[in-house]
Amino acid sequence: MSTPSVSIAQRLKPKPAPLALWRWRLLGFALSSAIVALAIGPGGRAGVLRLARTAAWVPHAPRLSLLTAQSWALQLHVATIVAAFLVGTVLMLRVKGTRLHKALGWTWVALMTTTAVAALFIRAAGMPRWSLLHVFVAVTAVSLSLGLAAIRRGDVARHARWMTGLYFGGLIGAGVLAFMPGRLMWRMVFG
Repeated sequence: MSTPSVSIAQRLKPKPAPLALWRWRLLGFALSSAIVALAIGPGGRAGVLRLARTAAWVPHAPRLSLLTAQSWALQLHVATIVAAFLVGTVLMLRVKGTRLHKALGWTWVALMTTTAVAALFIRAAGMPRWSLLHVFVAVTAVSLSLGLAAIRRGDVARHARWMTGLYFGGLIGAGVLAFMPGRLMWRMVFG
């Protein structure tokens, strides 16, 4: 009796997440949304609410001159984040386990590592050396290490959870915080 032939892509395809995992993801999204809503909340006269109420805001291209006036570390950090976001989005949308997935995956790991290392050298004037956003450096290091270890062991589901969590938490979550009113990214795009 022979075993049926199964392609690598079929073997590496992660199983659908159980309902309980989706509940945790939904809870995480709800908590993140609540934190953002509180930060820009009704008492804050600046920010998204004011932007939505005024007709004076006109969409424009990002003001890159604000970025070029920053330190090399911040410029490298933003450049690698943008690239990691684009590569990560392709990884999320494409078939897993293919050669393209593996090549783009290693590219994403390199970009995220560079992003985290560059973040260690970012310091805003008048701010302490380390801020709450620097927690994402540790999150990135741990998530990448555990995600790579999982795939080397052949644990595709755990690999997918670590890498997906880093994409949504480390890129999307930190990105939301970077676009808070008054921050550099906010001023570049909306200011």
